[in-house]
Amino acid sequence: MFKHSLWATGTTVLLILFSISCSTKLDINAPYKATAVVYGLLDINQPRQYIRIMKTFQNGSGNAYDYAKITDSLYFKNITVKLINVANGSEIILKKDNSIPMKPGTFASDSNFIYYTDVLLDKYAAYNLLVTDNDTKETFQNESPVSLVDSITWKNPSRSLLLPFEVKSQSLNGQDQYYPVSWKTAAYAYACDLMARIHYTDYTLNPQGQIIDSVQQVLDWPIEPDIPTPNRSGGDALSRNIKQSEFFNFLLANIPLKSNVKRRAYSLDFRVSSASEELYTYVKLNAPSFGVVQKNVTYTNIKNGLGIFSSRNMNEIKGIPFSTNMQNIMANATPLKALNFF
Repeated sequence: MFKHSLWATGTTVLLILFSISCSTKLDINAPYKATAVVYGLLDINQPRQYIRIMKTFQNGSGNAYDYAKITDSLYFKNITVKLINVANGSEIILKKDNSIPMKPGTFASDSNFIYYTDVLLDKYAAYNLLVTDNDTKETFQNESPVSLVDSITWKNPSRSLLLPFEVKSQSLNGQDQYYPVSWKTAAYAYACDLMARIHYTDYTLNPQGQIIDSVQQVLDWPIEPDIPTPNRSGGDALSRNIKQSEFFNFLLANIPLKSNVKRRAYSLDFRVSSASEELYTYVKLNAPSFGVVQKNVTYTNIKNGLGIFSSRNMNEIKGIPFSTNMQNIMANATPLKALNFF
């Protein structure tokens, strides 16, 4: 689920913008009207909150690809962006930034305007987003207040005890051995993803078998997406047991074979990404359709506009070491021989 959503920034917005801008249902003779496209996910674990606000365009006859290359077709010139604390009415006015480069492609890349704030959010409050076009006085806002998805509580591994990562192949007392990952769910989370980031080093060898270079590598493993949470209050126990076979299969499918490279695994980071119900719905309904019958539903929770304003929470526990025994298992395991772990 969140592989395409929680890490997304402008890509989702641009795809929506492009699909609407090029729609055959638009009246090309209609007067120009800008519609806001919003992408904002509040995360209390982040020191800075970002909101991307762009606009669809309808410039009469002409090639939509040409218009997409014009910066003025993508961004409002004069808007005010506010986060409003529903409980006390306090307002946070976001600042405009153009320092994050956009990769060249279909859309104009000379500018990449985004709005941000470094003001610490109240984790117990709900927030509304209010966007005002100061030229037309038109406003865009979310349909209902957004409660901030809280942080999970790690059970294993825990921050006080980083249990080394080790999974054996043989059974113990008739049961498969595994590495348990467990946590308690966060308040206001509707679903979550579990992933691991694997840290290992490639050591390049010369023809004599001597190490002549080393490169630190990271590999992201989406262990399990779309894990539902039992209720929105949080505090429920969830767990995932990692078996050796699935771990080895992932490494084989994602690490290139190089005969002159030896490898050693050092540590893992685990991350649980929790999403609100609005974000989960947005991702599911706006996901690409590969069936014969194409769906026409586009989810948005923005009044008078398009996009998503919601909350997520990405919570990590870093630096779980591979046990020495696990490093030896990887070095001697027949399935991993071609990867040259040692």
